[in-house]
Amino acid sequence: MQSAAAKRTGGNWPDITTQQGDLMGLIDTLGNIILPVEYDGLWPLKGDVLAVKDSLYGVITKEGKEIVPMIYESAEHLRNNRVAFYQQKKIRLVYDPEEKSHIRPKCTIMQDWRAMNSTMTRRTEQQPVIIQ
Repeated sequence: MQSAAAKRTGGNWPDITTQQGDLMGLIDTLGNIILPVEYDGLWPLKGDVLAVKDSLYGVITKEGKEIVPMIYESAEHLRNNRVAFYQQKKIRLVYDPEEKSHIRPKCTIMQDWRAMNSTMTRRTEQQPVIIQ
């Protein structure tokens, strides 16, 4: 770990990302490993982590527990901090990190989702569908 470049993640995390080659991990300010250096990318999501490993996207906790399985081909940040996950160029799942819930999209094409999302009422007024 000592040869790895490290930098503060800032924002929502008091932690530090560390990098070895093209792979990333997460350590705390004391140097303790939180997430091993095995991810292609890591981004903060209200206490959780949007992660990419072997070109597949998902959401994990800082403890490494999968919240959204790492099976999706791509991901995109939406408004209100939500994340859309794609397979075969279609939205298959939307994750809301504030509610800690999965939302089943009513449409699968991003253009349709953006149009619907821009006219939706706040998610707190609608009950999200939680997929276990």
